[in-house]
Amino acid sequence: YQLQENESSGRAQDQTRLGKLHILSVPRLDETELGEGQHSPSSTIIPESSSITLTHHREVECSGVFDIKFCQRAINGAAMLGHAAANGKFYTYLLSSNDDQLALERKHEVDCFDPSSASAPLCLSLDWNDRIHPGSQQLSAVTSFSDGSLCIINMRDDGAMQAEAPWQAHELETWVASWDGHDPHLVYSGSDDGLLKCWDVRDGSARAAWTSSSHDAGVCCIQTHPTRPHLLLTGSYDEHVRLFDR
Repeated sequence: YQLQENESSGRAQDQTRLGKLHILSVPRLDETELGEGQHSPSSTIIPESSSITLTHHREVECSGVFDIKFCQRAINGAAMLGHAAANGKFYTYLLSSNDDQLALERKHEVDCFDPSSASAPLCLSLDWNDRIHPGSQQLSAVTSFSDGSLCIINMRDDGAMQAEAPWQAHELETWVASWDGHDPHLVYSGSDDGLLKCWDVRDGSARAAWTSSSHDAGVCCIQTHPTRPHLLLTGSYDEHVRLFDR
C-alpha cells in the first residue's frame, strides 16, 4: 500500500493507506508446455524456462490490501474475492468476464467495528470456511485485526454479509486467522505475542479452547491438512514451521 498523509493533522493515525487490486490471468497450457509431472487437478507448476507471460486486465483502486482470498463457491454464478483492508473493513468483489476481459465488481462492504469511531484497527487477514468442503454449510469468513481482535462475518439468506461482535483474542497484532477445514465450529488465530489459539465459535468466543506457546515469535501462518483432519501446520517469525497433531 501507499501512505497518504493528512496535511492538516500530521498524526500517524490519520494517514490513509491506499492500495490496488490487480487482475492478471495465465494462458491455458498444454502438457507439452508444462512438462512431465508439472500438473495436477489442483495445481500447476510453470517451469522457470517457460516463456509464458501474464495478461494484465485491470487494476482496482481500494484501501490498502493486507489479504485477499477467493471463496470456493460461486455467488450469482461468479467467483467472489474477499479483501482484508487497511481501513479495518472487509470487502468482497465478484469476478466477471466480458470479451475475454476480466473485471471486479464490489459486492459487499462490511464494518466490523463502529463506523463512527475515530479510527478502526487494520484488518490483517481473512479466511473462508469453505476451502475444503465448499457448499457444506453457511458461508462465513473470519477476519483478524491489528488490535488483537477477531470477527466472524456471515452471509445471510438474502445474500448480505453481516458481522458478529468482534472479540479480543490476543494482546498484540493478530497476524492470521484460519478456519479449521474439517470442523465448521473451530477457528485458529496466530499473533505477534507468539501464541497459537483455537476458538470454538459455539462458546461465544469468551475464552480459547486451547492455547499453544510452542513458537518463539509471532505466528503468521496457519493451515489445516486438506485430507487429514487431525493435522495442523503453522509458520512463525521464529523461522520454524511446526506440525501439530491435535
